[in-house]
Amino acid sequence: MTVSINGNGTLLGVTGIISSSASAYTSAGTGAVATTVQTKLRQIVNVTDYGADPTGFVPCDTAFAAAVTYAKTLSAPELVINPGVYTATGSLTFDLPNYSTITFLGRITSNVISDAAVRIGSTSTNTFGLSVRGIKVQRSTNDTVGGSSGVQLRNLSASYVDIRLCTGFQDGVFCYGDQANGGFSYNEVHMGFIHDNKRNVFLNAGGVGYCNENNFYGGSFNHSSGYPAVATTNLEIANYATATLNNNRFYGPSFEDNSALAVAATINGSNNIIFQPRMENPANQAGYLIQFTANAIECRVMGHGFAMENSNISDLGTGSIYETREGAVLRFQTPATAGKAVLKLQGYNTSTAAVLSVLDSGGVETAKITGVGEAKFTGTTRALAIYNTSGFETAYVTGAGDAFFNSITGPLTINLTGPVTSVGAATTIVGPIPAVSLSGTISGAGNQINNVIIGTTSPLAGSFTQVNASSKILVGGPTATAGVFGVQIYGDSSTYAPSTVIRGFSNTNTGPNLFFVKTRGTTYTSFDAVQINDTLGAVTFLGSDGTANIAAGSVTAYVDGYNGATVSTGNVPTGLSFVTGITTGTQRMLITSAGNIGIGTSTPSISAALEVNSITQGVRFPNLTTIQKNAVASPAAGLMVFDTNLLKMCFYDGGSWRIITST
Repeated sequence: MTVSINGNGTLLGVTGIISSSASAYTSAGTGAVATTVQTKLRQIVNVTDYGADPTGFVPCDTAFAAAVTYAKTLSAPELVINPGVYTATGSLTFDLPNYSTITFLGRITSNVISDAAVRIGSTSTNTFGLSVRGIKVQRSTNDTVGGSSGVQLRNLSASYVDIRLCTGFQDGVFCYGDQANGGFSYNEVHMGFIHDNKRNVFLNAGGVGYCNENNFYGGSFNHSSGYPAVATTNLEIANYATATLNNNRFYGPSFEDNSALAVAATINGSNNIIFQPRMENPANQAGYLIQFTANAIECRVMGHGFAMENSNISDLGTGSIYETREGAVLRFQTPATAGKAVLKLQGYNTSTAAVLSVLDSGGVETAKITGVGEAKFTGTTRALAIYNTSGFETAYVTGAGDAFFNSITGPLTINLTGPVTSVGAATTIVGPIPAVSLSGTISGAGNQINNVIIGTTSPLAGSFTQVNASSKILVGGPTATAGVFGVQIYGDSSTYAPSTVIRGFSNTNTGPNLFFVKTRGTTYTSFDAVQINDTLGAVTFLGSDGTANIAAGSVTAYVDGYNGATVSTGNVPTGLSFVTGITTGTQRMLITSAGNIGIGTSTPSISAALEVNSITQGVRFPNLTTIQKNAVASPAAGLMVFDTNLLKMCFYDGGSWRIITST
């Protein structure tokens, strides 16, 4: 063949085909090895070379399958989804050999049902060392019940996956392992815009596989304002009964949702960790939850991230650890032996330096503990408070060294200067006083003296402490006055109000009682009968308005005569009236002597166990999410709740929850 070249370097008079298999190709640089153009081109498999339409008009399923089939004949190939939009009618499976590379420059649109739009990995074997970049897949309509998944990562190990976009599927990113000695494990997954999937990310396992030891980075998870009003979850780690899903880590996920029905995360398995999540849901900020289920074992949220409060945590798990803006919860299996502790603090410079410093809201140090075990407090308020297992404060010490004891179970000697101060006429201290030896003046709030008889030298039989009406007990200082009342208990207004506790100590089934006794007689021994509408006793609550003490709340027992009941030997028909108000009290609820309950009415019907009367309000049943409803322990038949996810009333029929519908 003769070839001529014109002056512009253009080939003239050449007719024929140049074969790429015979065309030599050598890369630049020293040491480059000669090859052919065909060999060079076949190092990268492009889906458009197999007829994939990047405009989206022609379905790409056949072309993609052909490209994958050829790529599987190569050793560690690189498959490229060229720029463009590709429409798929079925599931696109990329089950390439170990250590292959897949690059998504284009985007996949799919309306697949009951399958994965894009499957990376094999359904029958483990795949190692894949590198997948730029996955972008979306559904044209939202699937909430069709069982679709956007990106299924199947039986991958030690692989890198980058997902930029996944929207519109029932499960967005679905990580699944069902093969032994691998499953879905040791992978690095980067996530971008993962929105409007019923479950945006779902981890699960089946068969003999597992889904463990994976690192997930980033991700924006949301359900837009136009998404259907159904319960959604941004991240769910399933409860796989055969082997718990464990040691999966999520770094900096943005749970920034717009749906009031959304759950940020549902965590099962063990040692699964979320780091610094963003928790933002304008539609339900306080109820937007990260849920540790009862199947979560030592799972964690590390760092409170953004906008996470205590109300955003639901903890039913074992050994959960989490941090919110309102504090941290640490739980560790710490043996009760020396050197073992949930938290250890140690300074390097000197043992006398502080290892724990406590600051008030202004940044002033109020307490510290040094390395030699010294606890130092400043100020006159509580420096050290001691509580029992029931949460009762038994004692406290102030920064000024004052000690206050609310419960004493052993001998205590108090040495004071001066005589014992009499606090009423004819005061008698009957001894011996158990557990306490007193000398000196007793004053101030919080003091307790047992076996004290005040105002009489002939105490009633059975009395342990008795105060007659002519006497006074003043607790809180000598400036308090009893007024017209028999007994007043005063507390220091600058610190706290007094409390009265009745304790029963007996090896019987009878507890302590507070008795209100009413007769029509003039002495305490009289038994003159009470009459209809007599008040038998009342507990009244008063609050100061700045000028006077206003009584707007009370509980009153009275003789009601309901349904014709009368006072007779052995019978005193007694009802209870509950009063609340703002300026003056208004009766809100009534319990008659016959047990009828009236709310908003003082005359409940005899035939009604409960009568509610109102023209401005209704009756509201407990509001529970579907998850909370299903978590009710041993529900009784006939139990009714309002399901806030379903927006319907539900009742338990003895075997399952049922929805109450109109007929």
